[in-house]
Amino acid sequence: MKNIIAKTELNPTRDTPRRIFDIQFKPDTKTAETTADQFLSAIKNDLKIDNNYSTLKAAPTKTSNMGSHLLYQQQFRKLPVTGAWLRIDQDQQGQIYQVLNELVPEEQLATAEQIAAAHDQAVNDGTAHRYAEDEITVKLALDKLDMPMDRSVKYFLKEQVYFQLNGVPILAWKIVIGLSQPFVEWKLYIDAYTGNLIDKYIITKYCSGKGMVFDPNPVAVLNDTGLTANSPIPDNAYIEVMLQDLDGTGMLTGTYVTTSSTATANRITQPDLLFFFKRGMKGFTEVMAYFHIDSAQRYIQSLGITNILSTKAIPVNVDGGPGISSYYSPHLKGITFVTGSIDDAEDAELILHEYGHAIQDYLVCGFGTTPEAKTMGEGFGDYFAASFFSDKKPASMKTTFANWKSVTFSGAEPPCMRVLNSNKLYSDRGGNIYKDAEIWSACLWEIRQGMGRMNADKIIILHHSYLTPWATFVDAAKAIITTDQIINGGRNEELLAGIFIKRGILPNPARQNLLAGAVPDLM
Repeated sequence: MKNIIAKTELNPTRDTPRRIFDIQFKPDTKTAETTADQFLSAIKNDLKIDNNYSTLKAAPTKTSNMGSHLLYQQQFRKLPVTGAWLRIDQDQQGQIYQVLNELVPEEQLATAEQIAAAHDQAVNDGTAHRYAEDEITVKLALDKLDMPMDRSVKYFLKEQVYFQLNGVPILAWKIVIGLSQPFVEWKLYIDAYTGNLIDKYIITKYCSGKGMVFDPNPVAVLNDTGLTANSPIPDNAYIEVMLQDLDGTGMLTGTYVTTSSTATANRITQPDLLFFFKRGMKGFTEVMAYFHIDSAQRYIQSLGITNILSTKAIPVNVDGGPGISSYYSPHLKGITFVTGSIDDAEDAELILHEYGHAIQDYLVCGFGTTPEAKTMGEGFGDYFAASFFSDKKPASMKTTFANWKSVTFSGAEPPCMRVLNSNKLYSDRGGNIYKDAEIWSACLWEIRQGMGRMNADKIIILHHSYLTPWATFVDAAKAIITTDQIINGGRNEELLAGIFIKRGILPNPARQNLLAGAVPDLM
């Protein structure tokens, strides 16, 4: 910098100062605005902007305990350039102590002018189209977000701007759309000539809370199969957890799950976002449902699956009242947990079992219209929960499901609702979808043993994309093999086929395509 004594940090892609500090500059004026104007005149060549810095539009000056802060938004063709700001900070005595620069240099603006002129000519010639304001609609925004039109829209704003693409401003439409249930605010940029999505991101400011949960349940954590519904639960059965992406309302609503369908009178509100409750206290099962569903969704995304139940928080009612079992409603797209001597939402495996039904319904709308499909639905729910928590359970419980809830009725050791290592064959189906579910869950568990948790979970979740609502065991077995072919190049085909052949689901080519367990009627 020739005219100013100062230190600088350069923008490596533009060769202009990104930050100017340790500044020695004595203005001959007393107002923040005229001081900034004098400083701009001195550094305009370093910023590579025009002599009159006419592309800059000053925002209202802000003040703080540190002094005055002046912001300038860069304009191009009388429209704002996104992300192109200059900020000048002055202390209480009027001394400039820092400048932050993200302006687009004149060279890039010249390139932008050439591009804009070419686009204008093409539009005038009728060889190109420019999106008018009335073409930038809610439908367009929801399409770009891959959301249904029935999503509740709280507000919709649009503005024509220039978006920096590879450092060069191009004409675009900026959209801000607020969506309810749960509330989330998106910002999108649409190319004004092609209609293509340039960028999108959530601008809602979320925050984290803390809470107390079973992970997954006290029987597993304490390795104590003698617990009953009336047993005192020691402190070491609980763990403290982070409750991510809460919306700041003081209630348990976030990006992927909300307890909003729980009756208002029974729902907990904590303005400080500290949800430290224990069993029997109002709020405990809410925290359980929120934490474990949120954790499961984040795990699914870690597998590279980012489009399942990820754009809308699933509503959960943790106080469904006494009942036989909890349920997922395909119509309401939400989960309800029943209560009892042990509430269902006290057992994290039951929570994820129901979330498994939500996953299936998302991938195959109406999944489970036949007894065989329903059976696989129960088996998948058991598997999804057991696989997720296996590493947190003692060896004797890894292949069992719902150890805590089942202490009220199970005579098994350890207590459980169902197992994932049964020897049942396809021919052993008896018509009870819950008992027959052990056939399918055992297949899935064997896949996990052969492929490892994450690889197995990925193909087991994604194979639903190839199923119909009335799929059979045979359909699902073939879909799993197909999914492995697509994702893994078919390297696990022998393993997978062997599992389904052994269970009598697929025919055995080595035995004249007969099915294991299929015994003809004896005369």
